[in-house]
Amino acid sequence: MQIQDLERRLTRFAERHAPQLLAVVGIGPDTAVTLLERTPGARQYRRLNRGGDRQANAALHRIV
Repeated sequence: MQIQDLERRLTRFAERHAPQLLAVVGIGPDTAVTLLERTPGARQYRRLNRGGDRQANAALHRIV
């Protein structure tokens, strides 16, 4: 039950903030939210790693 609730919440979040991501084949709500949370405009400031963002890279790898 908790998993289904979380999936619904992720879907609503992605639909509200970037519905175009969900229209792409291979991008589900979990991947869309991962990419949305890792955008440069995020409010959390942290030092960038030269290797890139591993979670965003993993999300892109799942899409491809």
